Amino acid sequence: MKGELSEGGEVLDVFADRDVARGRFLTEALTIDRTFGIRDAHLEVDGSLRIEGGCDWLSLTPHDVITRNQLTCSAVAGAR
Repeated sequence: MKGELSEGGEVLDVFADRDVARGRFLTEALTIDRTFGIRDAHLEVDGSLRIEGGCDWLSLTPHDVITRNQLTCSAVAGAR
């Protein structure tokens, strides 16, 4: 996710693997660093990476993701 401190944020993308997401995270982080300079970067208790620069913030946050295939299998299993 990324956003502005006073305006909320938006989901940029969803990745099945944290290592794959890091490339996008670093690309976005470089944009913040060029614009405002990164003034804070930290690791949250839940494993999230968060950076802030000027009024912008960026986070890489782990979430459980359920795939369409998992939903379909659950629905079929529940119909039995």
